[in-house]
Amino acid sequence: MNLPSFICVGPARTGTTWLHAALTGHAGLPHRVKETRFWGQYYHQGIEWYADHFRHCDPARPIGEACPYFHVEDARDRIARHLPDCKILITLRDPVERSHSQYRMLRRMGLARGNFEREIHHPRIVETNRYAHHLEGWFDLFGGDNVQVLLFDELRNAPQRFLDQVCDFINLPRIALETLAIRASDINAHKMKPRSRRLSRRVGKLLQWMHGRRAYRTMDLLERWGLVNFLLEGRRPFPPISPLTEARLRQQFLPELEAVEQLTGFNLDAWKKPSGIEEREAVPRRQSSALPGRRELAALLLALIALATGAVPDGLDLGTMRFNPAQVVAALEDGSDDHSAEAGLLAALA
Repeated sequence: MNLPSFICVGPARTGTTWLHAALTGHAGLPHRVKETRFWGQYYHQGIEWYADHFRHCDPARPIGEACPYFHVEDARDRIARHLPDCKILITLRDPVERSHSQYRMLRRMGLARGNFEREIHHPRIVETNRYAHHLEGWFDLFGGDNVQVLLFDELRNAPQRFLDQVCDFINLPRIALETLAIRASDINAHKMKPRSRRLSRRVGKLLQWMHGRRAYRTMDLLERWGLVNFLLEGRRPFPPISPLTEARLRQQFLPELEAVEQLTGFNLDAWKKPSGIEEREAVPRRQSSALPGRRELAALLLALIALATGAVPDGLDLGTMRFNPAQVVAALEDGSDDHSAEAGLLAALA
């Protein structure tokens, strides 16, 4: 069974999406999805469930995934138990900048509601910012030779050099960035506030439901066609971090950064003083995609019905894009809302 020889564990908002895009087609990656979330959220599914994500991978190539397990101590212990020789990639980012980016992501998914000054104390943000503590945990379990720590600044400013270091570490032939349809200057920083927290939470629950059932194809289509962004992003931008808040946070993070310097040998002076937050993220350029077929349209329509009603009709399998028209139509007609038009369309598309 195919299992990873490397895992990029994050933290969140440190370029794991960019790295996944850069390695696609060169290393073995999970089928149809970037993050399996196995070592944290879905460990109960069993190692065979996890290995099935890599069944299409060429065992002659390095196999791995990019998922922000950095702050999840249970995930760290589980990886060490099952994959003791796994190579661990960690990319660190200016904690003030990273915190603001993670805050916007949490707001986008309806998991936070206040302003940044209030939500900087959100448990997910606080725990992830314990850089030195978690670095020590990864070093202790995997050893210095099997843990590579990189800086997000280099990904942003010298992406080819950053990618070369990754490839060398995971024993993959170097990849020329000019051959890839990605760029480090693309912007995907979740700059716009969500339309509403209630809608964001409902979309998040639907995506969570899809992920748990490995409906990766449907999730990818919803994302690539812009439906997720349309539902989650409004027209009001997030305000920038105030200079006073930034200065306070940089002072607060000083002991943490000094501990990281002791562990890694990096000079992190640039992260210790206010310098203005540059709201750029390194992410893949959007790819064009083929037009959907009739059954894909039907499955996506059902996904939107599930979003609107908070329930998934019987007879629907978003993972395979298959459904039983008669069973779905009956489920819709039995519901309290009037979905007769959708039911008729589904029957016609089947």
